[in-house]
Amino acid sequence: MKDEQLPPIAELLPQGPSFRFLDSILHYGHGIVVAQRFVRPDDPVFEDHFPGSPIYPGVLLIEMMAQAASLIIRIAAYNKSGITPKPGAIGKIKTVSFLNPVRPGDMLAISAEQGLRFAHLSEFKCSITRGAEKLVAGTLVLSEWSPTQ
Repeated sequence: MKDEQLPPIAELLPQGPSFRFLDSILHYGHGIVVAQRFVRPDDPVFEDHFPGSPIYPGVLLIEMMAQAASLIIRIAAYNKSGITPKPGAIGKIKTVSFLNPVRPGDMLAISAEQGLRFAHLSEFKCSITRGAEKLVAGTLVLSEWSPTQ
């Protein structure tokens, strides 16, 4: 599926608008996705994290990478059947390094590459960059799950 043929993020991610941390897909290839996020200066998280020197919360950056990683599984399933798979969840955070802070007004590229897969678990190498500067790097394990489980 070519990038321009991909459905909108809202159709691919199960999260609602207030907890969707990706704006668009820049690139999708076999086992690789690059998404984009503009960090709005008026985002409410900046009011209290940290006043006077706002930094985007690390836990939300991890969620951003997890959402990008889940797109790989969801787009692959969409390509095969036209139906997105079950929602997924972070099964394990193997490593995450916060290398540079994310600030209001940053335009981010969020990359994920699928690695090992076993049953319903998949490992992903992820990163967040601002231009050529790497801000966050990590390895996440995602698990497919059903809300009835």
